[in-house]
Amino acid sequence: MKMPFTQRLIYWLGGSPCAGKSTVAQIIAARQGWDIYACDAAYQRHVDAADPRSAPLLFTVGHLRDDALWLRPVAEQTATAIGMYCEEFAAILADVATRPGTEPLLVEGAALLPELVAPLLGTHHRAAWLVPTPAFQRHHYAQRDWARALVATCSDPPQAFANWMARDIGFAAYVTRTAQTCQVPLHSVDGSAPVSDSVAWVLAQWGIT
Repeated sequence: MKMPFTQRLIYWLGGSPCAGKSTVAQIIAARQGWDIYACDAAYQRHVDAADPRSAPLLFTVGHLRDDALWLRPVAEQTATAIGMYCEEFAAILADVATRPGTEPLLVEGAALLPELVAPLLGTHHRAAWLVPTPAFQRHHYAQRDWARALVATCSDPPQAFANWMARDIGFAAYVTRTAQTCQVPLHSVDGSAPVSDSVAWVLAQWGIT
């Protein structure tokens, strides 16, 4: 997919949920004085604007709730998440290309799949990906009240939560495989090191000291 024209220096930070992408992006953007674009913040706007003919997964999955969302087969959940992000990427690129400002822009989110971003990398683009280990993801989410509340309205909340964890573990495995195929930098987060280590790793990939 071709990137709309922009002269801004753009940094892409992708990966799977629970790897600390948003925290790392916020720390780096604040430290460097960069602008930041969070894909998650734009997601609902993209769903609301989605054309069911050209972006059927984004339109359909974006409107699913409760059992219809979380009690589907896990393989289906993972596959539709990947397909949905592929459909959304054009809207993300359009946002990035028209975002006002001249300072470097850090774009972060799970929607930044390696195979979508890799063709853009070059003089004005840098990228890195973070993924959590399965054990860290399960432990992290199990400690969060909001995570349990998200599936509390399902008919079987424990199963919905288990499906969610399995979906994201499958998604992380997909990101890992495609990052290796695309030969782009990827870092696994297991919770044993402080977030500052992830920040340092990302900056090192981008040649920033």
